[in-house]
Amino acid sequence: MQKVYPQLKSSEKPKNLNSKPIQISPKKSHTSSGEKNKSNQAFDKKTLTNKNKETNLTNPNKNDEKEIRVVTVRNELFFKDNLALLKEQFQSKWKDPPTCPRVSDEEFDKLKVLGEGAFGKVYLVRHNKSHDNKVLFFATKVLNKEFIIRSKCKDHVLTEKRILQCINFPFLVTLYYYYKDSLNLYLVTEFVEGGDLFKHIKKLRRFSESQSKFYSAQVILAIEYLHSNGLVYRDLKPENILLDQWGYLKMTDFGFAKYMLLHNNQTNSSGRTWTVCGTPEYMAPEIIVQNRGYDGSVDWWSLGVLIFEMCAGYTPFRGKEEKEIFRNIVGHSYTRSSRFSDDCADLIENLLQNDVRRRYGCLKNGVTDITHHPWFYKLDWESINNKTFEAPYKPVKEDIKEKIETIGELKLNKDAKDIL
Repeated sequence: MQKVYPQLKSSEKPKNLNSKPIQISPKKSHTSSGEKNKSNQAFDKKTLTNKNKETNLTNPNKNDEKEIRVVTVRNELFFKDNLALLKEQFQSKWKDPPTCPRVSDEEFDKLKVLGEGAFGKVYLVRHNKSHDNKVLFFATKVLNKEFIIRSKCKDHVLTEKRILQCINFPFLVTLYYYYKDSLNLYLVTEFVEGGDLFKHIKKLRRFSESQSKFYSAQVILAIEYLHSNGLVYRDLKPENILLDQWGYLKMTDFGFAKYMLLHNNQTNSSGRTWTVCGTPEYMAPEIIVQNRGYDGSVDWWSLGVLIFEMCAGYTPFRGKEEKEIFRNIVGHSYTRSSRFSDDCADLIENLLQNDVRRRYGCLKNGVTDITHHPWFYKLDWESINNKTFEAPYKPVKEDIKEKIETIGELKLNKDAKDIL
């Protein structure tokens, strides 16, 4: 599915949704092509009940069923002070974005393709020159200049680069270098070894609720950080969430992210936008309906879809084509999985509220309504934020070595083997 990027100002409300191109981010399928027709059947309550009875979605890792430890609800004062400090740093960088060391394409050896999108490809690369830091492997996003100009996406690309220059948070990817040549623009970020979350959901068929809590908490902290700095992410999905070698998450791909003025660091802001973009199954109804525009509320809706998918193994709103998916989203047509605990189902229901005025994350208490929800009770938020909490799953080192195998006859050098 090809992305289309219309040039649309945030203050410009479209007159006719049907005549306006849509920016769509591709979504991987949980099923093979042979199962496609079966998985896309009408998604009513009876069908879902029968499918759950026939399919065993048990997580093979029994240790993951162990409930996450700790003692209390989140210490909001600690996170408020931490966000205030990070906000100062971000605002300083946003006014005067930091520069990166000068590099050229000749300094990087392309090893393999990690992913491909509308703009171009993402490569695993190795830095072939010695530097003080010991980071040898990076992920390089290659953006084709001709396509950017033809699709009028210059502002999108510049915004993504500027955001990557300014953000500094443990659950967001880090930008190391950027450069250009006559054909392409290059964004060189850290290489996150464990692959995307979608791959792990597909491998295990679903996560336990304790494992889903661990990942959800990191996503919440990342969204809270972005919103506090006036950024709306707009493309939250498992394919954009990477797992590092310690089992923690890194959110990547800020191609749809937008800088907005958020009121009191909450998502119920006066600044709004009307651009239709994102991945269909994760798009909030206010993006589709387009009667009042939207703000950061869309990220909390996508969080509800993400939690549903992690715990159930499939997304709540599915269809044979985009129109059917959009119709299910606007009509709030989904069925709770019988595997959900009552607390899990309640949190998802409060995140997937079509009325933004009732959606968790958008109310008077902001993100506190989510972090203090009973589903997160006894979760050690500070340990997760500081990465001292033991992750429920860590990618196997052999899997990481396989991930960075080079193309052709090239082999890993001694330094590469050492860091594995």
